[in-house]
Amino acid sequence: MMPICYRSFDIGRGPHFVKNEENHMNSQAEKAETRYLAALESAKRAQETLIGIRKKQDRKKRTAARKSINHKRFLAGGLIEIAGLLETDKGLLLGGLMALAKTLNDPAQDATLVIWKQHGETELAQREAMCFKKAINKAAEEKHPGAAAME
Repeated sequence: MMPICYRSFDIGRGPHFVKNEENHMNSQAEKAETRYLAALESAKRAQETLIGIRKKQDRKKRTAARKSINHKRFLAGGLIEIAGLLETDKGLLLGGLMALAKTLNDPAQDATLVIWKQHGETELAQREAMCFKKAINKAAEEKHPGAAAME
């Protein structure tokens, strides 16, 4: 407890007390040190929060990249199924894909690649049209059940 000095007595207001000047300076230093330590603790918590946020962002980036790769793999598997190669021997399929990769990187094979691309796009367009037609028929059947059976 700080010693206090009696300064004066004001009628109606009571005695006025003044803190010892030296103790007052120590008190200010203690308060400043307390504020400094609180600021350090706050900065430490903020840094930990920042580290957590960055880890979460990095995790989201890795997850998005992994999902993108998995989506491409899924699409490639679908194309292999469309081509009728799903039950092909793994070694044979891999060898064929490796030969395809060499062909894709060979400028002399540009004409072949154009033909392959046209065939592939035609097949995909036909499949898409067939799916669209099925969807229209299904919607019509749901809207008017039994109408297709009468025709």
